[in-house]
Amino acid sequence: MIARGRVRYPDAVVECGRDDDGDVATPAVVFEVLSPTTERTDRGTKAQDYMAEPCVLAVVLLAQDRPEATVLRRSAGWRPEVARGPGAVIALPGIGPAAGGDLPDAVGHPTRRRPAAPDVVIGKKA
Repeated sequence: MIARGRVRYPDAVVECGRDDDGDVATPAVVFEVLSPTTERTDRGTKAQDYMAEPCVLAVVLLAQDRPEATVLRRSAGWRPEVARGPGAVIALPGIGPAAGGDLPDAVGHPTRRRPAAPDVVIGKKA
């Protein structure tokens, strides 16, 4: 995706649409997996770039070396919410329809049933 004039490659996204080339054009949630060498950039410049995009509703920063995630939500003024520990859950309301109803596809495809808003479970062991 292009954010504030920079090309960014998030580790994962929840998308709301694609452009004519099939590239993700409107990510609703951006996920970055933090490593010791990228954490400063991921929490700083990259997070700011993602937050500047009007389509991004949340940025989720996942620690690589511990069961921890930081969520930055547009609806909360980008204040960080930290979830720690195995099995901690981060709800992502507003990402899908509240009732999981039928909605038109963001790029004009026929109506289809979409799943309810996802949750992210941190470091849960099987």
